[in-house]
Amino acid sequence: MLDAKSNPNYENADYTEMAAAWKIVRDVSGGTKRMRAAREIYLPREPGELDPAYQRRLDRAVLFNGYKKTRGGLTGLVFKRDPVIGDDVPANIVKDLENIDLAGTHIDVFAKELFEDSFEGHAFILVDMEKALPEGATAEDERDAGLRPYCVRYKVDQAVNWKTSRINGEEHLIQITFRECSYESDGEFGEKEVTRYRTFRRNPDGTVTWELKLLQKTDSGEDSFILVGEGTTKLDLIPVAIVYGKRLGLMKSEPPLLDLAYLNIAHWQEYSDYRHLLHYAQVPMLLRKGANKEQQAVVPGAGTTLDVPDGGDVRWCSE
Repeated sequence: MLDAKSNPNYENADYTEMAAAWKIVRDVSGGTKRMRAAREIYLPREPGELDPAYQRRLDRAVLFNGYKKTRGGLTGLVFKRDPVIGDDVPANIVKDLENIDLAGTHIDVFAKELFEDSFEGHAFILVDMEKALPEGATAEDERDAGLRPYCVRYKVDQAVNWKTSRINGEEHLIQITFRECSYESDGEFGEKEVTRYRTFRRNPDGTVTWELKLLQKTDSGEDSFILVGEGTTKLDLIPVAIVYGKRLGLMKSEPPLLDLAYLNIAHWQEYSDYRHLLHYAQVPMLLRKGANKEQQAVVPGAGTTLDVPDGGDVRWCSE
């Protein structure tokens, strides 16, 4: 069995350190449904509080998503006007920007989605290209074949491990692995989730190579990786750009609105307490005076009859 550090899905120390903050901002931005699903993580259970009572309190809790509204407002301010393409940009590149990712996404939409991704700390743009033509092919041959560079967005948690080094006085990536998850056809109507790991390396000789491995599970449940693609680029640096929301260092960041997410969690907890107390304050309790032990508790309502013994009484107790 390979050591975990020899597997492409190894998560390095910086990844692990940053992951907690990603979960917080994602859970808060997920709204009431996601916060309720997190249960005690954000809404602690009180000492001695039984499951039914906790569930009722949880079901009354509603999140006012100030974090998501603020993030959306800031994005709207930045992209109030669409990006302007300079007059000096070649016509063929301008055309490519109309479908920047070969999935029909215009540069305006791509930039906005990338900006939103950076609110988790940072995000990535990978400049990729389909398999090159045979040796000797020209740029014109590539255009005729419909081959051209395109951009791929990756979220912060998709880069699971990386290495850096100083090259010509500047700190650069010399290795990075991206996790790619997708759903593929399985049977006539079904589908299955498939996970691949794409690794780029800048080698000591200055070349940049890549490899793609498919994750599979062995019969014993261990991770197994199958090499499904590899190659050498014509580049001398890994073609990845990093877009930071709040930079702490190369490949290190923090969600810029993390403190707001914490405040939103505090409001979630306080509003839960408020609604819980309000429920008990607004719902009066039925007081039965003179009932004996044999008389069972009743739920008052239309069609309900309450027997009151001599000297007994029934009243609502609201204070």
